[in-house]
Amino acid sequence: MSASMTGELFRRVEQYARNDNKAAYFRLHRHRYAATLAALPLHPPMCWRWA
Repeated sequence: MSASMTGELFRRVEQYARNDNKAAYFRLHRHRYAATLAALPLHPPMCWRWA
């Protein structure tokens, strides 16, 4: 996944957490969210795509 896409997704997740009153939880686990987003491929394999 490109850095710009990862950054945008990270900001969205952070905003959702803030809106859901879970900002502290997000801050505690942000390294996990960042690692998960960084590990996602830009183009998922065909077996991951919806039919």
